[in-house]
Amino acid sequence: MRYTILVAALLVLQGCNTSLHHVSNYPYVEPREQQEAALFAHVDELSEQLTDDLELGEKDTVAISTVVDLDNLQSSDSFGRQVAEAMFAALSQKGIHTIEPRLTGRLQMDPGFGEFSLSRDAQLLREQMQITYVVVGSFQRTDSGRHVNLRLVELSSQNVVAAAYQFIPNSAGATSPRVTSVNGSLQRHEQSVL
Repeated sequence: MRYTILVAALLVLQGCNTSLHHVSNYPYVEPREQQEAALFAHVDELSEQLTDDLELGEKDTVAISTVVDLDNLQSSDSFGRQVAEAMFAALSQKGIHTIEPRLTGRLQMDPGFGEFSLSRDAQLLREQMQITYVVVGSFQRTDSGRHVNLRLVELSSQNVVAAAYQFIPNSAGATSPRVTSVNGSLQRHEQSVL
């Protein structure tokens, strides 16, 4: 009887040791924090390409425009906006004087929502800004990621003083599936980063 209980306990414990292998039709998705760090690494490489041989004067300033869809230059998405936002950080870390063109010049307080100083409303923005260079760029979507092209343009002459290219794969945050719970089951949806 003792041996029967011991053998049964060992069999039960052996069953706990068996690993279940789940096969999914979806590729492995990196955690969001790793995707965002990978995206910034690509943007940092783009900033290196733009500033590698660049000599800016002490009074030179750089503004950064939204990175737009190559197929529609009047359109962007959260990916293009995030690349532009990350470029502010990357250039600032290199000691380059950047200008925030969306700054209203005042602090708007909206009870229940917060305090705001940025806007895309032309009537709220400053009329004049001292901008020497502007970073412009575009992206092209593919199934595996996005091709990103940036240019640093001298505003007064429209001369392109530097250009950069980087392919940003989906795994680095160019796009990633979003997982939501619907009626107790998980569903994946394609979504742009952020």
